[in-house]
Amino acid sequence: MKDKKSFFANLGFSLNEVKAILFLSFLFILGFAIYFLSDTNQPKAFDYKNSDSAFYSNNTPKSDKKTKANLKIKQPKKLLGNKKINLLTADIEELQLLDGITLKKAQEIIKLRKNGKLINCIDLVKEGIISRSLFENIKTSIYIN
Repeated sequence: MKDKKSFFANLGFSLNEVKAILFLSFLFILGFAIYFLSDTNQPKAFDYKNSDSAFYSNNTPKSDKKTKANLKIKQPKKLLGNKKINLLTADIEELQLLDGITLKKAQEIIKLRKNGKLINCIDLVKEGIISRSLFENIKTSIYIN
């Protein structure tokens, strides 16, 4: 240890600094040893690849550089021609044709319709079933007759 003291002393380090450097070096080497010697064939506890896709819509362009403009643009799903969906008569499958309407939201729309609370299209926002931005995206595809 005396040689090590003199080597580090020549570099201008105190005894406590030498101890800290040796300790951190040991931890660094130990970390690398554990990383390279561990079994990498073990299945992961959770695969995060699928959960990240929940934050991006399916029609978002897949590119390495995702800008705010790319993430904000949502094109509504194209229905057959200029067909609009009547919220008072549509079934769950028809409602799910609308971009952003999931099975749960479709069920909530039908429940709202059965309770007689669906009078205007904006009632979907007022009742908290869909967000204002989603309503803006689908308002040209829905109507109430």
